[in-house]
Amino acid sequence: VYTMTMQIILASKSPYRIAQLKDFGLKFRALRPTIDEEQMKAYFFRNMKRPLKRGQTVDLHLPHRLSRYLAAKKAESLALQYPD
Repeated sequence: VYTMTMQIILASKSPYRIAQLKDFGLKFRALRPTIDEEQMKAYFFRNMKRPLKRGQTVDLHLPHRLSRYLAAKKAESLALQYPD
């Protein structure tokens, strides 16, 4: 019988995120991502923002899209070091 143990890597050193996972009772490692988050935000706003629909004044999906983009970039920054 083969048993695979998965290790959770939190690509954040945020005290809030660490506390959340601890509150859930999860075992994990919190590591600092190797990206510059401010640089990634600037790139996102320059290149990823989709055009607004006619009559729309605010992209209501923007905060959600930005958080998903940053989460993916943080995970990618550690993926080669922790392929499992």
